[in-house]
Amino acid sequence: MIQAPSSSGLGHWVLIPETGVQFPVGSQTCLQKEMKDRHDFHHRAWPDRGPFQDAATAYIRFSESKPVSWTHLEEPAWRYLFELPDLNLQNLWILDVGSGVGKVVDLAIELGANKEQIFSFEPNSIMADYLFKKGLQTIKDQASNLDNPIIQNEEFDLVTANMVLNHFPTNEFVGFIQPTYGILKKGGGLVYTVPHPGSKAHKHGFDYDNNSKVIEEKAPWGGYTQYNHRSVEFQAKTLEECGYDIVLREIGYSDFCTTHQVATLESELRKSLEGPKRIMVIGTKPEQQ
Repeated sequence: MIQAPSSSGLGHWVLIPETGVQFPVGSQTCLQKEMKDRHDFHHRAWPDRGPFQDAATAYIRFSESKPVSWTHLEEPAWRYLFELPDLNLQNLWILDVGSGVGKVVDLAIELGANKEQIFSFEPNSIMADYLFKKGLQTIKDQASNLDNPIIQNEEFDLVTANMVLNHFPTNEFVGFIQPTYGILKKGGGLVYTVPHPGSKAHKHGFDYDNNSKVIEEKAPWGGYTQYNHRSVEFQAKTLEECGYDIVLREIGYSDFCTTHQVATLESELRKSLEGPKRIMVIGTKPEQQ
């Protein structure tokens, strides 16, 4: 079982509400860099206000409005996964990385997961506080390493990340995938969703195999966000080299919805969702090694 350590043993990791721990000043890590990059993007959108704080608040409001992409693409895919009969969701220990407003966690709990066995990891303090106020076990951190007193080696059955890893530069994406293997039990899984790289390459007109391509895009909640491109093949190879057995599933609106549900959408909206628009990547740690 995962035991939350005392605040003196947390280092720069904070299990809310133990928020008295001071974050050390050090080199920028993956999530710190992402936060700075997003801060710079949003400063151009909100030059006279606190940009990163405004971005987080705007994102929360946006997420509470039932975004189209979550409602019609990501949520049906996560629901499909969580309802797999052999998953035994109610018994799993789960770590959700980059939880945002907790949509994946909320869905897992709705479908029977044990609330006491799910941890939400969120580097942004505003969103972390939002998660805590919802009653979720929340880890607030300004670093991206997974080697810490809260997340013990081989403790989790499932590590999830919804629309998060596309913000990581390629070298830091690889640096994230590697340690997740160590915190999973044998037979456990890493599951994440990202924009479909083929769809992005087609939309913006760049080489699909350019795994260092970075695109700055307007975010639907205001300001800007950053997409770091990686081909499906690159992602699959990365997981395989870390030891995972992998499954990839393409996600378009019609993949998880009935003909009636598709027909009820306005034609332009339906066209924008027709896919594939996302991929769900499932990496399983083999039982035998």
